[in-house]
Amino acid sequence: MQNGLYKIISRKNDETEVWEFTTGEIVKCEERIQNNKTYLVATERVYIPVDFTFSTDYDVQFVDETKTNYPVYYFTANRMEESVFELRLLFIPHNSAPWIGYFACSKDDATDFSKLFSSLNPDKVFVICKGRGYLVSVIEPENYEILPSLIIKGNMSISMELMVFACFDKVVAYDENGLKWVSGQILNKGLKKLEVCTDFVCLTDEAGETMLDAETGKDYFNL
Repeated sequence: MQNGLYKIISRKNDETEVWEFTTGEIVKCEERIQNNKTYLVATERVYIPVDFTFSTDYDVQFVDETKTNYPVYYFTANRMEESVFELRLLFIPHNSAPWIGYFACSKDDATDFSKLFSSLNPDKVFVICKGRGYLVSVIEPENYEILPSLIIKGNMSISMELMVFACFDKVVAYDENGLKWVSGQILNKGLKKLEVCTDFVCLTDEAGETMLDAETGKDYFNL
């Protein structure tokens, strides 16, 4: 949903309730027709974390398997591995037709991290599905990037010029043009904090702190 506070009327069991929600929530909606008008009715709150710090040119909703009114795209990182489609999302671009995306995670090595992030490009969205990351164009959903490794945490810079994701053994960074850099091997054992500042990226885990140059991803103290 766009930035701000919204109200949606939920009609279940002939009861009417007004829900207020912000960009940190996604609601499951259904289309209802009444008096020849189509209404979007919230039927269930779906708690998928959302971070839409950056402006977007689209709306997004959770959908179930029965909704087939729109084109469906399947997103999977490796067609050879056994995958589970965990997230089903309806994207409504402001300047093109809506579509549904089914997002897969690996059945064998999934993590517990799922989240949606707006990107530095208002027409693209990051979808993290149990660690499997996708950068998707809402205008051309068939054109998408797969993040290089399983994601365990995500953050963005104070300067609003960089988005950074921590993997088990590396860090990846994206700017408005896409993938900017992939760090060397870093064992993020028990990652506690991922902080992104203007000049550096700081990871804090059980072994201590690791600082990377925000421009190159290299060791900040050995440039």
